[in-house]
Amino acid sequence: MPWNLEIHHIDIVTAGDATLIIAREVGGPRVRSALIDGGGGGKGDTVHNYIAAQLPNSEVDQLNIIVCTHYDNDHLGGLTNL
Repeated sequence: MPWNLEIHHIDIVTAGDATLIIAREVGGPRVRSALIDGGGGGKGDTVHNYIAAQLPNSEVDQLNIIVCTHYDNDHLGGLTNL
């Protein structure tokens, strides 16, 4: 079964990086998602709100994977708030 792939670079206004990747099964119910980095400290709400706008409520509660590329605050800080 083919999948559609979406890559979202989340705008967190000069506070690091956050990227959401969503794979949706074509014609099927399966959705897989990954968050790469979460921006700086205090940006967890911004990241969560963006994810909630992209995924239905049943899917936003469980990202399949969260990746932190390195431990600088502008990549890790927002993840700790999630």
